[in-house]
Amino acid sequence: MKLNHTVSAIKEKLRSFYKTDELAYASRKATSSSADLSRLGLQRINNEYGSLLVREKRFPLDFGHGGRALADFLLLSHKQFSYINKQDFSPSLLSEDFVFLDTETTGLAGGSGTYIFLAGCGYFTNDVFIVKQFLLTDHQNEYAFLYHVATLLKSFKGIISYNGKSYDVPLLKTRFILNRLAEDFERFIHIDLLHCSRRLWKKHLKECNLGNIEKKLLGFVRQDDIASADIPGKFVAYLQTGTVELLSPVYKHNCIDIMSMVSIAILAAAAFDCSQNEKIAAHTDKRSLFKVFMALQEYDAAFQLAEKSYEDNDVHLLLDYSYALKKRGNFDKAVKVWEHLIAQSSFIEPAYLELAKYFEHRECTFSKALDIIDRVQKRREILDELGVAGEMLGAEEWQHRKKRVLAKISCSEKKNSIGKTA
Repeated sequence: MKLNHTVSAIKEKLRSFYKTDELAYASRKATSSSADLSRLGLQRINNEYGSLLVREKRFPLDFGHGGRALADFLLLSHKQFSYINKQDFSPSLLSEDFVFLDTETTGLAGGSGTYIFLAGCGYFTNDVFIVKQFLLTDHQNEYAFLYHVATLLKSFKGIISYNGKSYDVPLLKTRFILNRLAEDFERFIHIDLLHCSRRLWKKHLKECNLGNIEKKLLGFVRQDDIASADIPGKFVAYLQTGTVELLSPVYKHNCIDIMSMVSIAILAAAAFDCSQNEKIAAHTDKRSLFKVFMALQEYDAAFQLAEKSYEDNDVHLLLDYSYALKKRGNFDKAVKVWEHLIAQSSFIEPAYLELAKYFEHRECTFSKALDIIDRVQKRREILDELGVAGEMLGAEEWQHRKKRVLAKISCSEKKNSIGKTA
């Protein structure tokens, strides 16, 4: 009897919660309906699945953001998109085939407990750039909300995001699955500008969050922008009160995110151009450019970049260059790079190692190989006294290499002696 009484009490409690929620929902709905949506640029869309709010902003192509005109994005070539993505894809993909995607969510943890309540999509059409933002009005209308997002995405072949590969798209997939909506996200070419930004600028900027890229490279500082941590709270307040004006700062924040992505894409493409402006060149990691060129088999571009790096004395780039030359059998140029590096005041052990191997195994001038090894051992003695370890090989390994070279010298001398006697 006690158990039945407890269950009944729980059921009654749940009923009371449900009634309260129904009343609150009706109140919120009434508040939203009476609000001046047009003043906020919002439109309510109703369909067979429910309702949602949509906001659309149109920008002319000559509109500038972060020192770049939107139209510049349409001028990007297939090759430039490949550089940004560090991966080639179908040349039939045009600038207009990409949609810029940014979402606002109820939390940063991800997973099935996190909702997307605002999906912003930016795209080019009919000589304008459109930012279309979809708002989830309440959890009951999530299917209707996602349905409209899916409908828009079907028009595109590529997605451009900022950290979208790790966050936005996986969360979209989760929400689609939970709502039994079909969308093959694998069909999209997905360019995540965060990955590209880290490759190009992390070495000099350290932080590659969107705000820092805007400030340091785009020369753009947001005014009265809402902090990302405060965004979920705005949605909760909207659900509680139905006052859609509370979300105005979130719409603005999301729109700026999308506009900045367009400018960053243009900027990233320009970073691969040797004639880029000095400010961008100063912040760009040329070694990363070299790696992208090599990955895409753009060897001429990679080697031209490396040849110009002698002036900057970019040690790691020059080493990568020498390894590429060695792999292609161009030992004359590779040796030139290694000799340049060992002439530096700093101890660049990999260059010594490559020269020692070259003289021993390729040129078979064992005396030169021995000279390189002796120089290394002297430098290492000084470094050991200072408590600084070598970059690659231990002292024992260099000693082993020296013994082998000495043995080859001895063998060569014996052969020469026998030849003279004969």
